[in-house]
Amino acid sequence: MNTIFKKMVQKAQNRCLPFKITVELNRSCNLRCRHCYHGPFDQHFLPREKLQNIFAALAEAGTLELTFTGGEIFTHPELIDIITDARKAYFDVTFISNLTLAGEEEIARLAALGVRLVRTSLYFATPQKHDTFVGEPGAFAATVNALKLLKKYGIKSKVQVMLLEENIAELAALEELCQKLGATCAGVYFMDPTNQLSEAPLAEVPTLKTLNSTRKLWQNSSFIGWMNTRSLGPDLCGAATMSAFIDADGLLWPCINWPKAAGSLLETPFKELWNSPVMQEARRLIKGPTPCHSCEKRRFCLPCLGLNYKMGGGVNHPYPPRCRQAAIYQAAIAASGA
Repeated sequence: MNTIFKKMVQKAQNRCLPFKITVELNRSCNLRCRHCYHGPFDQHFLPREKLQNIFAALAEAGTLELTFTGGEIFTHPELIDIITDARKAYFDVTFISNLTLAGEEEIARLAALGVRLVRTSLYFATPQKHDTFVGEPGAFAATVNALKLLKKYGIKSKVQVMLLEENIAELAALEELCQKLGATCAGVYFMDPTNQLSEAPLAEVPTLKTLNSTRKLWQNSSFIGWMNTRSLGPDLCGAATMSAFIDADGLLWPCINWPKAAGSLLETPFKELWNSPVMQEARRLIKGPTPCHSCEKRRFCLPCLGLNYKMGGGVNHPYPPRCRQAAIYQAAIAASGA
């Protein structure tokens, strides 16, 4: 994040402006990734007509960046038209996709529209292992091909690599692959429970035993070690102060993990919901202080007060699996000398 952008984000947060909004366009997906928090999957989606009204309200409120997610957004029947509308409203557009359904025609159109960044995921450098993990033969090849097309058409890409018990030995190979594809490589370190509060995805997280036994394979990569050197600000996140989440039903939430919605944007103006009691409560609670703000393991954690609230009954009750994983990363980094 460059200095100018950082200043813009900080000013938005200080003034409580909805700088960055994530929009869930639909709940359908062509993959069934083992760790996915989503579900149940269905064919429901936000229609273009409703989104046009939402875009107008967001523009008036001062939103600059829109991130589209799903489900898998390329299963939305009006995706290109929706992104066209967003760009006509001068939003900075990014999106999250598995890219398996994105062909050259779609990517060329997205480039012409000025989409800035696409985020996707690769879980293994071995195609068969990746395809097994996401439940779809040929998924690895399709995602890699789309990443090549993004590079060809000049759209920036970021590959989010979820650290798993089974893929630690492939981290260096994944990093090398991303470099060849012209994509930024970023680690994702913590699993979340599903929307139904199942903790099954947490079974995928790496153990300290695995991290220690594979230290030579990840020690010189960009993964894990960065935690020890990153700078920490006073704020845990920007939820409800400069960012928010809109789901496929049109409900506005402080963030994807917050257990209370502010209300429906299909029924209530955005400005009214942005200043609603739910959003005001979220701002007050997220500002702290909470145990997560002062925790000695914070450097090795990505605290989520929404997750605390949803799983533990309040923001002052840190989610134990997140704490345990932070401790594992702290111990692994200490043992590596990073």
